[in-house]
Amino acid sequence: MHMKRFITLARVLFTGALFAAATAQASISYNFNGILVDTEFVAGSGANSAMIVLAYPDVSGSVFAFTYQWDGSAKLSDAYNAIETASGGSFYWDKSTFILDIQYTDPDTTTTYNSNSSGWTGSYNTSQSDATGWTSNVVGVYDQDVLDGSWQWMNTDTQLTASPENDWSGPTPNAYSSGIIVPEPSQYALAAGVIGAAFLLTSRRKRASRHA
Repeated sequence: MHMKRFITLARVLFTGALFAAATAQASISYNFNGILVDTEFVAGSGANSAMIVLAYPDVSGSVFAFTYQWDGSAKLSDAYNAIETASGGSFYWDKSTFILDIQYTDPDTTTTYNSNSSGWTGSYNTSQSDATGWTSNVVGVYDQDVLDGSWQWMNTDTQLTASPENDWSGPTPNAYSSGIIVPEPSQYALAAGVIGAAFLLTSRRKRASRHA
């Protein structure tokens, strides 16, 4: 009786774990310097690549990543232009030195996200491929260099308001908690392997005992 319960439980847990693992891997990912990143699409072409991130914390913390590729040198404005061209109309930015409005329409939900309601954005970058060591951009997008292997983060938030409030709040750029980094195999998947092995071993022993 105990063995039957164990086998039933093992089957349920194993099936559930496999379903969870499959769901976690359902998204399309891009290998960016050894890190799997959920990207909307690749814009441009060339030997160099950078990850361009748009964060809309006012709308359920929505974050979108775009892979930008180019040859030679590039500015952040070049990256946005390439993304706009590749998007086929789903991406738009206002072409100003300090961006007041940057929009993206999520093709999965057809929801359009924009910063027009606030008129303020915060821009950050890091040259570290593991998305750590962020610094704030101190120049406009036409002067901000985009380096090979780097990340560029644009944060939009209606809390980013002008004086007298001058509240430059909002999430600190951290790609690992933003939802765009594909998680490594979880302990759930590891547990599935252990349970699966136990289930197979038990089944084999049961069949062997029947033929003995």
